[in-house]
Amino acid sequence: MTTHTATPVDDAGRLLHAEDPAAHLALALARLEDALDRVGRAPADLAALTVRTTDPVAASGVLDVLAERLEATGATPCVAVRAVPGLDLPGMLVALDASTRPRLLVVVAHPDDEAFGCGSVLAHASAHDVRTTVVCATRGELGDPAPGSGLTRADLPAARERELRDACTLLGVERVEVLDYADSGVDGSPAPGSLAAADPAGLRDRVAAFYDDVRPDVVVTLDASDGHRDHATVRDAVLAALDTAAHRPGATYLSCLARSLMADFAGVDPGTTRLGTPDADITTYVDVEDLLDQRWQAIRTHASQVPPFDAMDKALQHGFLAVDRLLRVDPPWAGRPPETTWIPRTTTDGTTHEGTSMTLSTPLHTDPTVILRARLGASGCELHLPGDPGYDAARTPWNLAAQQRPAAVAVPRSVPEVQAVVTAAAAAGLRVAPQSTGHGAAALAETSLGDTVVLRLSELTGVVVDPATRTARIVGGTLWQDVAVAAAEHGLAALHGSAPDVAVAGYALGGGLSFYGRQHGLAASSITAVEVVTADGSLLRASAEEHAELFWAVRGAGGNLGVVVAIELSLLELTDVYAGMLLWDRERAPEVVRAWAAWTRTVPESVTTSLRVMSFPPLPELPPFLSGRDLVVVDGAVLEDDERAAELLAPLQALAPEMDTFGRIPAPALLSVHMDPPGPSPAVSDHAVLDALPEAAVEELLRVVGPGTRTGLTFAELRHLGGALSRPAPGGGVLASLPGAYALFCVAIAPTPALAEAGSAAAASVVAALAPWSSDRCVLNFADRRVADASAAFEPGVRERVCGIRASVDPAGVFRANHEL
Repeated sequence: MTTHTATPVDDAGRLLHAEDPAAHLALALARLEDALDRVGRAPADLAALTVRTTDPVAASGVLDVLAERLEATGATPCVAVRAVPGLDLPGMLVALDASTRPRLLVVVAHPDDEAFGCGSVLAHASAHDVRTTVVCATRGELGDPAPGSGLTRADLPAARERELRDACTLLGVERVEVLDYADSGVDGSPAPGSLAAADPAGLRDRVAAFYDDVRPDVVVTLDASDGHRDHATVRDAVLAALDTAAHRPGATYLSCLARSLMADFAGVDPGTTRLGTPDADITTYVDVEDLLDQRWQAIRTHASQVPPFDAMDKALQHGFLAVDRLLRVDPPWAGRPPETTWIPRTTTDGTTHEGTSMTLSTPLHTDPTVILRARLGASGCELHLPGDPGYDAARTPWNLAAQQRPAAVAVPRSVPEVQAVVTAAAAAGLRVAPQSTGHGAAALAETSLGDTVVLRLSELTGVVVDPATRTARIVGGTLWQDVAVAAAEHGLAALHGSAPDVAVAGYALGGGLSFYGRQHGLAASSITAVEVVTADGSLLRASAEEHAELFWAVRGAGGNLGVVVAIELSLLELTDVYAGMLLWDRERAPEVVRAWAAWTRTVPESVTTSLRVMSFPPLPELPPFLSGRDLVVVDGAVLEDDERAAELLAPLQALAPEMDTFGRIPAPALLSVHMDPPGPSPAVSDHAVLDALPEAAVEELLRVVGPGTRTGLTFAELRHLGGALSRPAPGGGVLASLPGAYALFCVAIAPTPALAEAGSAAAASVVAALAPWSSDRCVLNFADRRVADASAAFEPGVRERVCGIRASVDPAGVFRANHEL
């Protein structure tokens, strides 16, 4: 870290604009920017800025000069104002002391070296506000594709470069450069054009050019003690460039594989092997255990490779990854006690003991959205504030009836951008509401969002299926339709809901009712791991083995605890399913509802269905069998062979439906059976959980929505529960089961406020009519209205335990969910 001082004095030492604090501040800023430019730095490199002043009152009145200039130059330093008894010249009111962020250059041979070899160095740099550049000499095209990756050798160059860039983003790297050398491999003579066959002087000069361009304070490369010739070639070029570049880095390190660990890994005698750097030669030990989660995420980004750590036991993994071991080669560190950090620091008394300090947030504004925009500027995250051209589109959720007007809407496209939003919002005194599509936004919109950043995950998407383990890793705001298609390519299916355009995260973390549910339980219980950005901006991986309490809590209370940026879940071996719908005119409702109610008391757990009494307006875009009609529909899935499925459905098919679509369909087609709206729609709803559906309850339902009624509801639905849904799943989370026999869900399309009010009243009236058979439980996936007591979603005592976990990971209450604890 380098320090600079700037004053309103010209090159001849004359004070300019005496007694004018605004002019003094502006001149000092101009001279500071000149000083930075002379040493190859920019205002964006500023880490800290202290305004020393003899007149704090006058200086405070002109701090907008400083704030505007910092914002204009993209600078976001920590700023302090310090009152002092005097400055260098009489009449001088202001002087600036500044320190700049260090710069790190990491040079490696292959994609994955930055994560497998230097991942903790890069994560440590990001955590300490170091600006980082990674240069990779090759695209690693001679590696072997990982089993199950689906990649061929021809795919590797593009795939590995993409993985390199994704891992660097995750590790907080600002700039990535990939050179044009070919991978040399490990066997035979290196081919012409490969890295190991490159002209040493030419490679040295290319590295030296990066020294002069980046002007790093620190350079790190691998020690090459694993014997790979490409690693050795890069190491030699990095060291040779020290003597030819115009800029000589302050310190150069080799990231080391300790001989003791390498011997343990290889099963050889550490006294005779040449693998690894001798432990006694290592000069720098950095404890990076708190960064293990982030490093593992970067390692797993390289899906085309099998990490060497997978072949180690947990203790050896921890030995390699929890401590960074480096050898400082320039300037030498011989004979001194080991360092505990490689990050450069400048220690000066400066003005530490001059007067009393007053620390202010940067930029010097009290408007939290101004602070938010300034802090997010360098991250590149898309941000919309009220009055911005894109604000209204960004704030609008899938449920168009939900009018949410937050302080800001952020739309990240990477995990580091998510982390930047969370930390920037917290620094600005704002809260964060994670949201993917906004199907359940109505509950959030009932509250004032003037202090909240809605964090839309709709642009952070992706799914990778591992057919060997029958699991999928699903990113941020990915929709079920994308997961279903990706899983089907491997003969697999997931516990998805009934709508293709619902995001996986909100659905699964809220429980998740599937047409596979009575046999396989809640979708939340299929989650095997989550990646969560917590309130301090940390990225944690939570599973049964790591951060187990958070893993338990997030499966049911997700949005209260952090931003879930990825979910890993188990899949079903299912290529197709017997599914469809039966449709009658509503005049048949008395016999159909009674028959379905009786039928559901006898069917096995392999059958999961719903019954809806539906009303459609006469719209030309609707198919004729729906337009302007009142209907009764039974739909769902039967996880049996065709003969047994037909046998089970026979009692309902005997009622002569005018439409019967049940049959064997591809698993992804189940998402279309329920006929959910194909795009964003305005809707209001209410719901309840019924413990039973006796004849009296059926009579009451028919009284309020049966033939001859006009409620304004689009549908009143009963979903059959029980089976695996009602049994706590082994190792489950907060929502491990859903006690009850049926879920009642009433919905009205509401394009205007008046229709929304009428629709809400109609839905509530149906729920009230069936109250005698209802429990006090709620289904979070169906709760469009804010749940007054979140305990109703959980078993007794669960809410209190979740609140304790929340207090440990989000003590300031940064996060707010649709249904807040």
